[in-house]
Amino acid sequence: MTPDAAWDQARTAWPAIAVDKRDFLKLLRGREDLAALHLGDLYLAFACAKGDRAALKSFEQLLRPLVADAVGRALQKEPAFVEDVLQALRERLLVADAKGHPRILDFAGTGSLAGWLRQAAMRTALNLQKSSRRDAPLDEAVEERLVGESDDPELEALKRRCRKELKGAIQAALKALEPAERELLRLNLLESESIDKLAARLNVSRATAARRLVAVRARLLELTRAQLRERLDWTDRQLNSVVGLVRSQLDLSLYQHLK
Repeated sequence: MTPDAAWDQARTAWPAIAVDKRDFLKLLRGREDLAALHLGDLYLAFACAKGDRAALKSFEQLLRPLVADAVGRALQKEPAFVEDVLQALRERLLVADAKGHPRILDFAGTGSLAGWLRQAAMRTALNLQKSSRRDAPLDEAVEERLVGESDDPELEALKRRCRKELKGAIQAALKALEPAERELLRLNLLESESIDKLAARLNVSRATAARRLVAVRARLLELTRAQLRERLDWTDRQLNSVVGLVRSQLDLSLYQHLK
């Protein structure tokens, strides 16, 4: 693909947003295989860095539901915390540093802008949690849910034992998945691909794509359960109590291990 063709493709994706063609082509200078880049996403990010109002409005429409999903659903945080993450991300990505470089220009276009923003949102959320001492690294955030859930001292002791095994169990379960299954999870969680996009990618109906995603997540949970059963000599009741907690935090743990 020629630079002019790349410009045309990028410009077509956002006809209401205008940036200087020469400046945008400077951004692409030296890049190989322009056809493989997410050119429309690069164009939007570049326009935001330039302060284009239409671009900033479109960026906000993309960012807000994405952060609400990534932080509110995966981390199970309240709306006020989601708003804190949104504000921190706006400042981090759109406000220029001392060298006049907004960090949104770090987006390289090799993946989707939505996926890149999802990862930035998760990192920002974790930094906010750590700074206020409300949470810990991702694996610990899952693990800490394994304690304090019961008045049974024996069960709590077993859950503490599980904290040492959970990370390895999830990693082993992911390795046991087929490559296509891991890719499906990665696209949905890290790249923020909707069921419609997954269906188009797989060349199947929307209902079939949804069923496949649900089946992969269920299989991963069962594999994690099997790994825990091998590592810990627990009764079914004790194992079920842990699997329920893992299920509730599945996206959080998957984000850590899939990236």
